[in-house]
Amino acid sequence: MKFYRILPAAALLVAACGGGDAPDTASTDSAPAAVPAAPAGPAAPTGAMTIPEWFVVDNAAQTVTLDIVAGAVADNNYWNYNGYIRGQIAINVPEGYTVTINLENRDPNMAHSLGLSSELTNFMTPPTPDPVFPGAITENPQSMVDATMPGETESITFVADAAGNYTMICYIAGHSAIGMWLFFNVTDGEAGVQGQPRARKSERHPRTSVGGAPFFLAGPKTSARPIPDFRWTPGLRCLPGWPLSYGPALCWTPL
Repeated sequence: MKFYRILPAAALLVAACGGGDAPDTASTDSAPAAVPAAPAGPAAPTGAMTIPEWFVVDNAAQTVTLDIVAGAVADNNYWNYNGYIRGQIAINVPEGYTVTINLENRDPNMAHSLGLSSELTNFMTPPTPDPVFPGAITENPQSMVDATMPGETESITFVADAAGNYTMICYIAGHSAIGMWLFFNVTDGEAGVQGQPRARKSERHPRTSVGGAPFFLAGPKTSARPIPDFRWTPGLRCLPGWPLSYGPALCWTPL
């Protein structure tokens, strides 16, 4: 049983008429809350510039041509650019140069795309496909059936007219999370590549891993396009926000 205190009528009348001590309404100045610092992104490679065979610069014409192969090697489930992943290299082009990127997809199983993004910290989800320069993105960059498909090629051309630090990234869901991105810098005159000579052996795995657990593509049985290595296992763990009913998703089995 609940009990209630009954206040005398006089007390209620005084309260209603504004009697009694007025609350202290004096405002006190307080320092604004500190804004948390933005999380630090992966460190970009440094060191001497090299000019690999897939990088051609013409200073007289102010052009740079890059031949980029998606799935150049089997490392990282073929999800790499020229064998590099996770910002292992930084591609540097001079400001104001016209850049042509010839993308070839040698991945035997999966579509890929390529674009230049301003994202430098969070690669767990693909950034919005808004390139930092007009034309600096391949067609249908998020589509698993209309992006650059296995065996296809695509070329893009743009003017790198703003110096800064950017990334070259694949916009297909899950690909950047697994490491399909590289640094791309527009400099005040330097051209070349910084970083490791090729993908590390420690990154090689037939399907790579998420947190040490092998991953694979999983999707509904009604998927319009066959998915290589298709499996359907109860208890799959999938990256959040990727409902399986919409198509393939990046999933892995618990350890």
